[in-house]
Amino acid sequence: MMDDAMRVTLGFLLASLLAAAPAAAKVSVRAVGGDLFETTFSFAPPIAVSSVAVAGSFNDWKKEGVALKDDGAGVYQTALRLAPGRYTYKFVLNGELWMEDPDNSTREPDGFTGFNAVVVVGRLGTAVPAQLGDGQFAAEALGHPHAIEYCEFVPQAREAVLRARTAQGDAEEGRLWVDDETSPRALERVFSRDGYDVWESLVEVSSVSFTYAFEFRDAGQRLFLGPEGPTPDRSRSGAYVFDLRTAPSLSAPGWAADSVFYQIFPDRFYNGDPSNDPPDVQLWGSTPTITNFMGGDLKGVLEKLPDLAELGVNALYFNPVFASPSNHKYDTADYLKIDPHLGDDAVFAELMRAAHDRGMRVILDGVFNHSGDRFWAFQDLVKNQQASQYAGWYAVRSFPVDPSTPTYECWWNFGHLPKLDTGDPGVREYLMGVGEHWLKAGADGWRLDVPNEVPHPFWREFRQKMRRAKPEAYIVGEIWSDGLPWLGGDEFDAVMNYVFRSAVLGYFASGKLGLKEFDEQLSQQRHRYPKSSLPVQFNLLGSHDTERVATVFGEDWERLKLAVLFQMTYLGAPVIYYGDEVGLTGGKDPECRKAFPWDPSGQNADLRAHYRKLLRLRRDSPELRRGSFRTVLADAARDVYAFSREYGKFASVVVLHRGAGTVPAEFELPRALARFPELVDALSGATFPVVDGRVTVQAGPEQGLILKPSEP
Repeated sequence: MMDDAMRVTLGFLLASLLAAAPAAAKVSVRAVGGDLFETTFSFAPPIAVSSVAVAGSFNDWKKEGVALKDDGAGVYQTALRLAPGRYTYKFVLNGELWMEDPDNSTREPDGFTGFNAVVVVGRLGTAVPAQLGDGQFAAEALGHPHAIEYCEFVPQAREAVLRARTAQGDAEEGRLWVDDETSPRALERVFSRDGYDVWESLVEVSSVSFTYAFEFRDAGQRLFLGPEGPTPDRSRSGAYVFDLRTAPSLSAPGWAADSVFYQIFPDRFYNGDPSNDPPDVQLWGSTPTITNFMGGDLKGVLEKLPDLAELGVNALYFNPVFASPSNHKYDTADYLKIDPHLGDDAVFAELMRAAHDRGMRVILDGVFNHSGDRFWAFQDLVKNQQASQYAGWYAVRSFPVDPSTPTYECWWNFGHLPKLDTGDPGVREYLMGVGEHWLKAGADGWRLDVPNEVPHPFWREFRQKMRRAKPEAYIVGEIWSDGLPWLGGDEFDAVMNYVFRSAVLGYFASGKLGLKEFDEQLSQQRHRYPKSSLPVQFNLLGSHDTERVATVFGEDWERLKLAVLFQMTYLGAPVIYYGDEVGLTGGKDPECRKAFPWDPSGQNADLRAHYRKLLRLRRDSPELRRGSFRTVLADAARDVYAFSREYGKFASVVVLHRGAGTVPAEFELPRALARFPELVDALSGATFPVVDGRVTVQAGPEQGLILKPSEP
């Protein structure tokens, strides 16, 4: 539930502004005692402004941010006292224009194809001097925390993922010693971040426990890392103990890895029952507004299940379906009632049965951070004020409570969206019951709205209770940036992967990312997120909160098809936003919420056929759903990218050429494919000989290939 205007970088506008008058910004950090650091933000806006604020992960990205004051010379400043950590931020001009920090080169994707600036506060790797080849180690930077980011048990593979960190550029080589093995295993440097290098090794788990220690080498010198700390003497470092019974682990439902999700905004998908239309329903296909209705409903989805099955979809994600006065229904009035303009309990039950009969799973949208102002508990609060038995359900600053002039916490200061106090026992009990109720009614999981604004303990309890109600329940959170804090194994299975979206659109659509940066961004996510979560990440290219992907690509259908090919062959569960498969266009909300164009004349049949073919290939290729991922070629000069997917005896190599013309691409094949005499492109049928374990393909303009064995 994200308003694009809140977070989107207005690229075209900012580019013109900065070309005329470059902005200047500066961030400085100094220790002030008490484990706090004074972090000063300075910014010289490129245009005349009435206000400048900074908003970021330190204030839950609240739009009003923290105000900066003009020093009289056009430079705005503010100082915050922050605990040690890593923070992302943007500047907010005039209360509405979100702007990247142009002078901070440390950045990460913001989910909208732009970037957030990053500031690291405290004694992290950035403060530790390091030099490769000097034979010395920044010992204080070495670490192996007992967290899923550094130590994970992967039940599906019976595998331990072990990682350690050094100061960036501090070690030439890394090794892992396991039990009493006489030879160490190699450590791979998998990514660098915030002044650290992170090293990784995978260990097959054949017993309940084993011991291990890390070794790093530089210019002939050695340093061992164990529980007793870093030391040049291995016998004094001690050994960590990996115990699969206590090791951090994330258990995600297997069905999610095999799924292709289809997101449905119910009012705009299909009108299957005109008798339940709102009184002011608009003609199907009318210009969408924030408030109008088109008449789509659950009966319409039920009628169109055959079309979705024929496309190859096997999982549905519904935007909210519970009683609400709006078309989007993120302002819940009754969590236990299907909105009457969408259907009723009987239609919902029929839809669940029909979907499950076709092998389709269904997840619902849960809005548990806030209710609508028509929710019965809030209505009681308005009626009875301090005497209301539900006064504790909301964070009221002062009485009387009046939605027209809110004196209570609400989502982004919208009075009709009062924030629920999830620390209140009554609220927790009620919302947990809501989650359990709809799982028992047939839903297979939850997509959780703005979960970053709800404390972590609530989600830990939520996971426990949902898994007791339905052990295979899939839980995904709407997180726009780094999802790791929610992927520790005790909260979510996955997040809406806007980091993936930002990288894909940044490379294939806008060109903001070069091939190397594109590959590095995705590689960093793969090596930070729990390995068990990667096959079930919610990989989207568009949603109800973003511009339509066809619009982002400027209706460059061939380039868009290349991005879709990557989406369908990459690690994670692909998500199709309704209408994207037929080329539906639209800008930010509400334009991205148009009615589905059921008239074939309004559809891109070639694009839909492309989706259909890829979904079938994915269904028939276990490696594309559950296999490992490895980059085999990243040729920036020719703009060719290739990667392998392997799962047991099954393997594929995907080749993507973003550029014009025809170029050769030669690379070494994974062992599972190198033994075959030739490979065939599953899309075109073209064959390519394998010579000494290598293959050369001629990649045409904006062409993608999926290479598989030409024989079983």
